Amino acid sequence: MTIKNILYAGLGMGNMVSEKSLKAYEEFVKSGKKADPKVSSALESFFENFDNQKQEVKDKVSEVFQTLADKLGYVKLEDYENLQKRIKNLESDLAKAKT
Repeated sequence: MTIKNILYAGLGMGNMVSEKSLKAYEEFVKSGKKADPKVSSALESFFENFDNQKQEVKDKVSEVFQTLADKLGYVKLEDYENLQKRIKNLESDLAKAKT
């Protein structure tokens, strides 16, 4: 046995374990969904509600940060970049007018 073959065997074994684990996982999911429709429905409802609440929290946090930024006088990056472009254009026009 060479080290090269041992390494290839290890990779093959890892690949086989990964494939079999994925198949077993998929079978467990199918089995769990079939086991008790009430529990499955409750889980689906729970995760749907969780996703909705997660989005609501994200929206609220975003709103709070926007309000805070407004109160502190921060400008949006887009507005800042637009001002930079306008300044460069005005500087360019001024340089042309001087010549």
